[in-house]
Amino acid sequence: MEKGFYQHRIGILLLFFLGSSILSAVEVSIPNLELMSWGRLEEGTFGLYSRGYLEVALLGAERGFGGKAEFLFEDSNLEESATLPSSYDQSALEQAFRKTLRVKSLSVEMKQIFQLPVSMVYFTGSTDVIGSGKVFTSVFGLASLASPVHGYLYFPKGIQYEGIHTIAGTGLKLYTDKAFETLFLSAYTYQDQYLGKGKYSSDLWIAFNFEGLQLETFIGASYPISTYGLYRAGLLFHYKTPEGGAFFTQIGVPRWDPKEDTRFTVDLFYFLFEPRVQIGLFGVSITFFWHPSYYLQTATGESGITDLYIRFSYGKQPQTSWVGGIENGVTLQTNAGEQITYRLTPYVSILTSGVQWEFRINFNLYPYHWNSLIQTFVGAKTSF
Repeated sequence: MEKGFYQHRIGILLLFFLGSSILSAVEVSIPNLELMSWGRLEEGTFGLYSRGYLEVALLGAERGFGGKAEFLFEDSNLEESATLPSSYDQSALEQAFRKTLRVKSLSVEMKQIFQLPVSMVYFTGSTDVIGSGKVFTSVFGLASLASPVHGYLYFPKGIQYEGIHTIAGTGLKLYTDKAFETLFLSAYTYQDQYLGKGKYSSDLWIAFNFEGLQLETFIGASYPISTYGLYRAGLLFHYKTPEGGAFFTQIGVPRWDPKEDTRFTVDLFYFLFEPRVQIGLFGVSITFFWHPSYYLQTATGESGITDLYIRFSYGKQPQTSWVGGIENGVTLQTNAGEQITYRLTPYVSILTSGVQWEFRINFNLYPYHWNSLIQTFVGAKTSF
């Protein structure tokens, strides 16, 4: 373990030292950089607890190696030191290891096979997120239409939901190039990282982009596993009316085992429904999210949990550089008895020089506990 740890760090250092010699053939970008800090009481003392998330991408230029390497740094407790222990301690070494930059994915691409608008990618690692709505920004150039209810900000202690499914493993991808203005099609066959060696998956992903209407759907299967295999499917729907209304929905089954899940119940579903209304600078939105019993091929332990958010906002980015409002959040947990939590969150979001700032104060009003009544939040997100 210790030897592998040092080898990993040396490899990362060599990568950056050698990077200067290949800059002419490589484009370096930061697809995502996030810094979040919470202020809360713990054991009678108010302290700050920070999380950092960084993605670094190396892209092959037209005359370069024609590939892509993505590296990831993620740490939910930056204040803790990453100093190596003086003696062998597996848990301490693992904690220090998590504070280093590691490989997220590697891929090599063959563009426009036989002069057709179809490209092939050989990949390994965690790659595309399906059913999140990000494809409409990355492929079609639209502004983000995703729900704010996703990721670490809303799910810091449980599953960090990002879309309905994520492609992770080693395999091949075929996808349509930018020859179709309203259609994106992608197909995958890979050894599934979530299921382990010798377990394979295939997925078909389609996205349609029309004026005022966006659709994203997928279907997939995993094999050989269980008696009849595992299956999944999902749909993202976004419709915007000329009058300022919009409807955003994610619905899918992240994992279905015909042998074990003989009763096709609502617990299998990933379901998020979000109607939105924007009249001038004033906006109202309601988010209903039903947690699935399986996510990324694994049992979540969150079946029966429902989140409800009601947001009132003033301001509209990018027309205004700021948006402020109040969010009401209710969580109903039925898998461990009838438990309800309620929090009131004033927030301000500011866009400045390519950086998205977020300031929030959570008032945890029910159940009421003095030590957890107030929680502050400051976050910054950018890419370059």
